[in-house]
Amino acid sequence: MPDLNCPMFFLGSITPKGFSPFFDTVYGPEDGWRVYILKGGPGTGKSTLLSKAAAMAIAAGMEVQIIPCSGNPDSLDAVILPRSKAFILDGTAPHVMEPTYPGVCESIVNLGEFYDADRLYKNRDKIIALFKENAALNARARRYMAAAGSLSSDSYRIAMDHTDTEKAARFAASFAKRELPAKKKGEGKETCRLLSAVTPYGSIFFEHTLHCMCDRVIAIEDEYGAASRVIMSTLRTALLGGGYSIITCPCPMAPDECIDHIIIPEASLAVCTSNRYHKVEKVTRRIHARRFTDMPSLRSRRQRLSFNRRAIKELMISACEILNDANKVHDEIEEYYIETMDFKGVEKAQNKIIESILGL
Repeated sequence: MPDLNCPMFFLGSITPKGFSPFFDTVYGPEDGWRVYILKGGPGTGKSTLLSKAAAMAIAAGMEVQIIPCSGNPDSLDAVILPRSKAFILDGTAPHVMEPTYPGVCESIVNLGEFYDADRLYKNRDKIIALFKENAALNARARRYMAAAGSLSSDSYRIAMDHTDTEKAARFAASFAKRELPAKKKGEGKETCRLLSAVTPYGSIFFEHTLHCMCDRVIAIEDEYGAASRVIMSTLRTALLGGGYSIITCPCPMAPDECIDHIIIPEASLAVCTSNRYHKVEKVTRRIHARRFTDMPSLRSRRQRLSFNRRAIKELMISACEILNDANKVHDEIEEYYIETMDFKGVEKAQNKIIESILGL
């Protein structure tokens, strides 16, 4: 994996509702981006191309963001060069991407042209069986995630019943006004990334990204996400209305409903949610959710909350184990493709793309 001193994000993760991708939030075609969408089966050299491009861009002193694959964090899904406005990504399932403006903004790089389809055809029964096994394992992991997500939502609703949401919203509005006064321009811009994801290796959280991008990191300590959800939502609205460009990081357990972190690069500031799933260790300031919570009444629900917490832990462990099994099956699929590849042709294609990117 390339230099860990670079910011790292995920752009997709398994969630209780299935796989949630955020690849299409990275760029706007009208903003001058060049996008390279890599196509081809497993083992065709997509991750190798991405690793080479990242390493060479870092060596050239370019600003780089690394995007590991949540299904296999040792592999890459994408590389983003924000200042150069270049985006190279794996555009195959489960995060299929197609050009919106072919050739104008996005270009397809087909590494699939370098495998021997006849040899793959001869092994079709074994390969198809492995693809089906991989899909079944991923579907099973999603069911475990859905069960964990249901219990997590239950704990959130319990905590919300004991949270002073108006006080939390007032705090967020006051914080935004004090720390990030509105700028004299229009609506801000938002992109989405994930700072954490559920992977075959367990839950991974890229805390170092916060410190790579920001001088100040403010953490909201909130076990159940009730107060922090209100604060993050209010803060997001204030920042976008105030003209700031932000990176919004949804919660992998509820990506459509909950924001875990907001990064404001131009202010060198991050506001984060810290809990047992993604503990933010190094912070400028901590804000405890208990200041917005009726703690005595919440403690009266501790038995149910404790049950949920234990059950969520067991379900998440099982989901990660199943994802690990799915990853092993994916490795078997890759072997069939690798043995049919013309890697000299792949290398020429890789070098051509990298030269084009570095030329930007």
